[in-house]
Amino acid sequence: MRRDSTTSIGDIRQWPGGVIRAVEAMNLRLVPESESFSSPTVTAFYVPNGLSDVKVIETARGYGAFIAGSWGPLRGKVLRIGHMGYTASINAMTNAIVALAKALNDLGYHVKIGDAIEAFLGGVGA
Repeated sequence: MRRDSTTSIGDIRQWPGGVIRAVEAMNLRLVPESESFSSPTVTAFYVPNGLSDVKVIETARGYGAFIAGSWGPLRGKVLRIGHMGYTASINAMTNAIVALAKALNDLGYHVKIGDAIEAFLGGVGA
């Protein structure tokens, strides 16, 4: 299935499954833990033990992706990848997954980038 960087409302619904699969492939814990309660516009997950949310965000940003933190009682504990608006494209989502994986690796939490990308692409049916 070939996709370009344009997005329709219907396309937004395809991203959560792929991002969730990629997050799981990186052994990150989802928030909420049940996919049935997850949002169609953002995927949230806990920061790995021993890592700083700010460092993950800054490092991922260096690879060209915007990954956000959280607020309130989850501040410093949870990161989020949005999948709506201009980020809702195969290119932007793939870049976000690669940037997150590279940031985690750089910070000492080792993940297999290829496994994360394959999980993402499989989850979106690409």
